Formats: sequence, structure tokens, C-alpha cells
Amino acid sequence: MLLPWVPTVQIGERVPGNPRFVDQDGRAFAWRDNDGGARALAFIYTRCAETTECPAVSLKFEEMQAHLPPGARLIEVTIDPAHDTPPVLHLYAKNYGADPTRWEMLTGDPAAVLTFAKRFNIIVSPGRVPGQLVHGEAIAVFDRNDRLVSLTEGNEWQPDQVLAELRDASGERSNPFARLALAFENFGVACGAALGLGDAWARPIAYIVSLGMLALVAGTAFTLLRGLRR
Repeated sequence: MLLPWVPTVQIGERVPGNPRFVDQDGRAFAWRDNDGGARALAFIYTRCAETTECPAVSLKFEEMQAHLPPGARLIEVTIDPAHDTPPVLHLYAKNYGADPTRWEMLTGDPAAVLTFAKRFNIIVSPGRVPGQLVHGEAIAVFDRNDRLVSLTEGNEWQPDQVLAELRDASGERSNPFARLALAFENFGVACGAALGLGDAWARPIAYIVSLGMLALVAGTAFTLLRGLRR
């Protein structure tokens, strides 16, 4: 399927237009019909057999749903909309104990769904066997005003990190260290991509570069203080 070029959503921006989907119970869902709550968004497909990919993301969402701040929601959009119809998503949601008031699974017109995914750098292509998809992974967090506050590629993020981001996006006090860890995760993936390295190298690079930056700042501050004392 040839999809149009679309720009990636940037931090502080809203998703262009008003993408429309259908949830696991067959109800119409419009992206702009937000009730004023923060949202975490990820992409999966139900036939994914890689336990470290889509099933791992859904397990993290299962852990998170009981700890969401008031009004916040979890959203998973399928990247296999031709197969993942509402009844299929309903069964998938049931297998993970998804509460539909907190956790929605969306499908819709294939072109519209996959174009939406491209806005988050999720590119999908057929795998080697029927039903298998090769795809990117990411989690996005939106605030109460529907503006993107973080976009973390890969799936190495942890539930407490995203929950901290959701609390902050909801205007509540959050764990700054958990949010910083998520920022390091995102930074590391970006560094790894720039250097052509895999995800396994992303986190070490994030910490090494960040520590180097901190050391540089500390050294500069120390030099300035010595100069002032003279």
C-alpha cells in the first residue's frame, strides 16, 4: 500500500486533522473527542508472535491501567487493521484484562490507520511469513490539551516511567527520576539511530553521553568558581 508522505508529530504539537477509528466494542472514535485527560499511545497487532514486542507492550499497559491518574487513558492502535477488526480486538483486550473505560484498542480504514502510524515513525512492511509484520515501535504521551509531550521509540521503556509522564501531563506531581529515565531512553535510541547501532546499545550510549555532558558542565562550573575566588 502506497501511503502519502506525512510529517512526524513534534513535541508540543497536536496530531493534524481529526483521525477517526473504531474501538474494540465497535464504537466510533475520533481523536479530537478527548475528555480532557492525558493519553499514552502505542502501536501493536494481535498476531504478533514476538513476545518481546507487541505482547510485551500490552503487558506493560495491563500493569499501568490500575495506576493511571484521573481521566488518563491508554490507547493501542493496530497496525494490521485488515485483520484486527473490532471482534478480534475485543478478544485481545479481554485476554489482557483491558478496562474499556481506561484502555482502548483502535482499528479502522487501513490507509488512515497506517498513515496515522507514520506520524509517529511507525513504518510497517510484510514479514517473511503470512500474517507477520515488520514494524517500528514507539510510545507517545499527550497532555490534557492533546499536545504531544514525549515520543519514545522502541519498547525498552518501563511502566513507572510512562506513568510518571502521564501524571505530569495530567498536572499532578510525578517522579522526576522516572521521567528523566524515560528521557534518557529516548535520547539513547536517537543516539543509537544516528550511529547506526541497535537498541541494545541505545541505553548505554544515553548514559555515557549524558554523564559526559554532566562532567563537562561540572568541570566548567568548577573552573569558573576557582576564577571567581582569585
